[in-house]
Amino acid sequence: MIQRLKYLHLPEILKMKDGTPVTPENWAARQKELMTILQENLYGTFPEKTAKISAVEILHHEEIYHGTVDFTLYKVSLSFPTGIFALEIPLFVPKDVENPPCLISLGGGSRAFINRYAPGTPYFPPEYVFKRGIAVAYAPVMDATTDDADFSTGISAFIYPEGRNGKQGGKLAVWALTTSYVADFIEAD
Repeated sequence: MIQRLKYLHLPEILKMKDGTPVTPENWAARQKELMTILQENLYGTFPEKTAKISAVEILHHEEIYHGTVDFTLYKVSLSFPTGIFALEIPLFVPKDVENPPCLISLGGGSRAFINRYAPGTPYFPPEYVFKRGIAVAYAPVMDATTDDADFSTGISAFIYPEGRNGKQGGKLAVWALTTSYVADFIEAD
């Protein structure tokens, strides 16, 4: 195992890039160095958040899950310098709970989510989540970008308008950014 680790040329965790030993005083700076190393060599750099968020309500039901939850489907538009990308975001909010915490679920398209997790289906645990005063939003990351090597469609085309280079984050970074935008929308709503 030690031979394998030497072969990988991994950086020494407790030495700064310039060789200075890490101390409690410079640990925050070393963490930044390590994050840069991980981004440049493993994950890719994270795309910047440049979009402005706006939303319109598409659909609203107040009496789902035995009248305990409000359901709203929003069209959330992300305005990038190079254009607009829109997502449908389903949001389930328990009634009579002011500013509930919100669980963000990730996955395929928003319409598939609505069909699969509609009231009465066995896949969504409404009693467990909603009775505890927790809201649920859905980030349709597969609507944002497909799970392949194509970065020219969906939100990827707006995040990487010049095309993606090898140092930039891949699909996980794009999905994380999409989820971050959904979280920003939920927090502002």
